[in-house]
Amino acid sequence: MWALILSVVYTGLFLHQAGMDWLPVLAFGFALWVLYLGLARIMVESGLVFLRGPITAQAFVWHLFGAVGLGPASASILGLTFNFTCDTKTLAMTALAHIPRMGAAMNVRSRKGLVPAVLLACLVGVITVFAFTLYQGYHVTGSYNFGVKSFNGNNDGPVGVWRLTANRIQGNALVTDWSRISFLGMGGGFVALLMWLRYRFPGFPLHPIGFVFPATIVSRRLVTSIFLIWLTKAILLKLGGLERYRRTTPLFLGLFVGFLVGIAFHVIVDTIWFNGYGHEIHVAW
Repeated sequence: MWALILSVVYTGLFLHQAGMDWLPVLAFGFALWVLYLGLARIMVESGLVFLRGPITAQAFVWHLFGAVGLGPASASILGLTFNFTCDTKTLAMTALAHIPRMGAAMNVRSRKGLVPAVLLACLVGVITVFAFTLYQGYHVTGSYNFGVKSFNGNNDGPVGVWRLTANRIQGNALVTDWSRISFLGMGGGFVALLMWLRYRFPGFPLHPIGFVFPATIVSRRLVTSIFLIWLTKAILLKLGGLERYRRTTPLFLGLFVGFLVGIAFHVIVDTIWFNGYGHEIHVAW
């Protein structure tokens, strides 16, 4: 908890010292916490492994203040914050939201080692990714050839972010977008109503997650799988009850682990026999 508090304070002071005014800093921090906590809540309740939000904290600040309200300095620093893009890849909170559930299924003695194991895994993962990226970028293929938007100058990557930021600063015409803020308020109010109905009437058929599940490209790719899983679960509960549902859980966990093992096998094959000319293994379509 203390590490979390110190991290939040440090981030706020860093952004302010870099040139962002306090109001945009607070608005950015508020939006960031709401979005990532929301993603974590949706993933925990739905069982999804990956998800992307319908808006970023940067967009929230842009449309809340506009270029006029932000000013050139705050707008420029805001353009440097896109290491947070409201998905499960840029902050560990969403992925780690599954850990407490794992701990609840373990005995007390084994549970004590869960936190050190997770922290060690995070450290090993960070070092591995940094080392691999730097090595590949400077000594093997060059980062431009990674084939991802973050490095190849694509308009959806950093280049596009800075072009958009510069145009908005130079134009100095973007003001507070009350239409977007109004729709945001209406959406929040409707979800609050659905949550109240859910807790007030346990049999209420409309779940709030069905509304907040964003219509992003990731969601459109997942929707067929989600409905197939829902249908399978409904059939299992209808025919065999909770006992049959729990007995079949290892089967579906095994399918998921088997998928990961298949990807790992392909990586090994590409590394040995197609080194430098590998294949795209996992396509989320």
